[in-house]
Amino acid sequence: EDSAVFRLADQRVASWAYFAGILSVVLYGLNVLWIDPATGVGTRFLDAVAAVSDSPEVVLLLLTLIFALVHSGMASLRETGEKIIGERAYRVLFAGISLPLALSTIVYFINHRYGGIQLWDVKGVSGVHELVWLSNFISFLFLYPSTFNLLEVAAVDKPKLHMWETGIMRITRHPQSLLGR
Repeated sequence: EDSAVFRLADQRVASWAYFAGILSVVLYGLNVLWIDPATGVGTRFLDAVAAVSDSPEVVLLLLTLIFALVHSGMASLRETGEKIIGERAYRVLFAGISLPLALSTIVYFINHRYGGIQLWDVKGVSGVHELVWLSNFISFLFLYPSTFNLLEVAAVDKPKLHMWETGIMRITRHPQSLLGR
């Protein structure tokens, strides 16, 4: 399979317009239903999890476990869920639940990254900043070919089967890239 190839001639303006419309609706819905403290439940969710412990490490661990259990649990129930409500509806439901939980976990981590126990301090070590940027760039290059077809999302185009039998793509691909079985 020829991964990570983008040909302008293969693109349909209608698909990209549909994608932009769906993305706008999803982001607006995410804001209203989850992010905005006045209307969303995200703040109440974080407050409920944070009420378990005063330790940011424990809260982050709980948020990560909640996300992992829900995300993996829903992935394991995909076949059954698709039979009950349909493929596209289940993919939208899956993303609609996973995205807010992932967002809450990431934002909590960012807001508390300097709290809690410090395991090491490498801010003053020469070259660490550059090494982190370089390693992130390399990881993006490994991730890009397997996942960067924006139209191949739950609500636009049905994800296709991507099988790479050898090499870095076999190691780095996300298990959900096998959705189109």
